[in-house]
Amino acid sequence: MRKILLFVLLTIVFTFSLNAQIKKTVANNPNFAIKQVKDLFFKRNFSAGSDLAKKLIEKHPDNLELKTWYVLNLARSDDSKM
Repeated sequence: MRKILLFVLLTIVFTFSLNAQIKKTVANNPNFAIKQVKDLFFKRNFSAGSDLAKKLIEKHPDNLELKTWYVLNLARSDDSKM
């Protein structure tokens, strides 16, 4: 019983730490950020892509490729508001 409880606890801790690391990677690496936004575009999740790109542009305001993918996602999303 203790082994199962320990395994569950370690799994939860690992999941949260991995999620936090992914968020740091997206926020700090503009190439990874572009890939995430581009992937959302090709998955046809335009609304999520434009939302993510808008947040990332605040952190990387000089990145033209990120801005391009933002506009592409925004143009295809239902909530097109510039």
